[in-house]
Amino acid sequence: ASAAARRDAAGQLALLAAAGVAGADPDEWYGVAPASSAGPLYDLASEPARVSPSKLEAIDECQLNWVIGDLGGDAGSVGAGLGTLLHAALEHADGADEDALWASVEARWGELSFEAAWIERTERTRARDLIARLSRYLRDAEAEGTTLLGAEPHFELEVPVTGAALPAVISGTIDRVELTGEGTVVIVDLKTGRTQATGPAAAIGNPQLSAYQLAFEQGAIPAAAGRPAGGAKLLVLKPTRGAPYATPAQPPFDDETRAAFLHRIDDAVHVMGGATFLAPYEAHCRDDHTHGLCRIHTIGPVSSS
Repeated sequence: ASAAARRDAAGQLALLAAAGVAGADPDEWYGVAPASSAGPLYDLASEPARVSPSKLEAIDECQLNWVIGDLGGDAGSVGAGLGTLLHAALEHADGADEDALWASVEARWGELSFEAAWIERTERTRARDLIARLSRYLRDAEAEGTTLLGAEPHFELEVPVTGAALPAVISGTIDRVELTGEGTVVIVDLKTGRTQATGPAAAIGNPQLSAYQLAFEQGAIPAAAGRPAGGAKLLVLKPTRGAPYATPAQPPFDDETRAAFLHRIDDAVHVMGGATFLAPYEAHCRDDHTHGLCRIHTIGPVSSS
């Protein structure tokens, strides 16, 4: 623009800013002020890193996506809210009765908000279908002689971290701890998302399941203490190969898989204690189906000069 046009625009902005119009003062513009800090996100020398199983998975997937969410950039979604209701229904389930499970969801349905009535109807239909699948799993588990040892038990354990003054604290809540008919302990993680993978690979390296197995090994799940390990599995409520749900499994730890997971924790803690965060642009950030928060750096501007 010409110098005259720039002066005119600056004058217009000054008038608007003087009138208190939001966004007119350049001091309010994003990206104009310098960064408030270039230091690490967490000071590992003065406080232990607190790591949840879901945080491990998020950091592994995309460091940038994780840090935006960790700093409050995730507004949540209806899907996440529905998942919360389904997890609560499983936690408080007294048997496999489908009507009772649905009553638990319906009692809290008003906690969800929808942008349109048709969306609410669609999500209600989907929720009813997911409850039917959950009920079928519980009936099948009961028929196989599986019993419940604990629902939503919380755990905390400390893990030493290379180069850190303090150990990391791994904490989380497990959806379900089961005792199989063979007498082994199996840890179950419920998944209700539309895009959740159902193949064996979905569980083999799953960091959430690995964290739960580590908690079991270290005696952080009292109800399961002293019993033989049966591994962990995902309970994915979506049809696969003609079945109403999928249960990809992670075998019990051996020395190799345990060491690999502890190394994974080590790496994640050092990411948390860093000041820069990597974004796997081709594999994650540019993928329209991941809906990652990191896409704020990949979507072009919506305005033009």
